[in-house]
Amino acid sequence: MPHDPHLYVSYSAGRDWLSRCIQIATGRRVNHSFFIWQDEHLGWVTLGANANGVTLETWQNFAKTREVIAMFRPRDGMPSLWIGLDALKNEIDERYDYLGLGGMMWVEIQRARGKNVDNPGSKISEWFDPKHKKTFCSQLQAAVIRRTGYQLLGGRLARTIDPGEEMHFIAGDGDFAQFPPPPLAEASEG
Repeated sequence: MPHDPHLYVSYSAGRDWLSRCIQIATGRRVNHSFFIWQDEHLGWVTLGANANGVTLETWQNFAKTREVIAMFRPRDGMPSLWIGLDALKNEIDERYDYLGLGGMMWVEIQRARGKNVDNPGSKISEWFDPKHKKTFCSQLQAAVIRRTGYQLLGGRLARTIDPGEEMHFIAGDGDFAQFPPPPLAEASEG
């Protein structure tokens, strides 16, 4: 199979307790966002913010515990997401923002009431440890998408965007096209 040079934004539904909590809080099936690409040496790999921080994982291992809902990339001729990831590459291996994830509960409750608010958990996280950047999945992905030059949900702070609403926006944006995820049989091919 030929090498695919694109960086994709992708969305999944995990099966663990934390994933279920996110689904309950957001009212959406999608509870995780991540990047996927075909590395010429490692095969298909994912990059995303998870309990261990911002980490790289093989597609084979990732797909064991999650159902992939959708995968998108910019349409041909549009700027590549590699631009944004390159600009934010120092966030790889940063810590996970657990306080920010907790703060998303407040954001979701207020959103259900028709209000847009900042994420108090992320603000506290920054206040306690301003030298270390912490992030959660959709916050990282929104930052990369925006750094590439795409508009994403207006001027809302990345730390207030959940994976499901991000996917819904990308799916309706004419700059992105949807593609099927790679089969697991191709996961180990480089």
